[in-house]
Amino acid sequence: GIRYWSVTGVQSCALPICVETEKNRLEREKTEAKAALDAYSGQVFGQYQSRINELLANFNAGFRIDQTETSYVGGRPSSSYKIVINDVPVALGDDDTPANTPSFRNTLSGGDRSALAFAFFVAQAERDPSLASLTLVFDDPYSSQDRSRQFCTQQILGRLALQAKQVVVLSHNPHFLRLLWEYAPPATTKMLQFARMGPQTYIAEWDVVAETQSDYEKDYRTIRAFASDGAGDPRLVARTIRVLLETYLRLRFVGQFLANEWLGDFIEKIRVGHAGSPLA
Repeated sequence: GIRYWSVTGVQSCALPICVETEKNRLEREKTEAKAALDAYSGQVFGQYQSRINELLANFNAGFRIDQTETSYVGGRPSSSYKIVINDVPVALGDDDTPANTPSFRNTLSGGDRSALAFAFFVAQAERDPSLASLTLVFDDPYSSQDRSRQFCTQQILGRLALQAKQVVVLSHNPHFLRLLWEYAPPATTKMLQFARMGPQTYIAEWDVVAETQSDYEKDYRTIRAFASDGAGDPRLVARTIRVLLETYLRLRFVGQFLANEWLGDFIEKIRVGHAGSPLA
């Protein structure tokens, strides 16, 4: 057979034997590397899965993820998991999954999918060693969610804002943005809006308080401005007084006045209120 020698003449081998030996070495290294990657992935995915499920529980999502594992389909490492709803695991599925087969696309609502995506992003950001130097951008993180998820989202974004270099939140919901504004440190928080001027769009300061104040707050400010500075239309102020008093009394004495009762009825109930009644 053909024999090859090294330049030094110290080492020689038959070509088929050398090739076979090199192949075995590469396969052994590949197996060892895959085992190490699997072990590392299992540890990391386990931590991600635990944190994601913790966030989903805080959202009262009603589902969790499980069976997170590594996949090498197509020669590229990726992860897969199952959604567990009422203790029933549901596979993610793909484009070929029949519409009548439970999968990611047909078992979660839009709000649940949004909550899951948000939980994935937060878990990833929290584990990033360079978080303190990152700018995080959230586009409508509060979407199709109930109030409990709204407050949970507010708290998570508030914590990330203290950890990251900067957090930018874009939203069409002014009341959610006011929650963030009230939670965040005022010295480092800026409220801006995209405004239109003709065909152009520009960025301007945004008065979140004026934009989100309730009718009761608006009525109060109208009367307060007139009482202190004489500002405003007197007839508008006069019409506002009754509405403000009715709203105040309903809030101050919850349950004491019926929906079809108004200020005259309130006054009569107060006049005849018996001893021990909150109206007395």
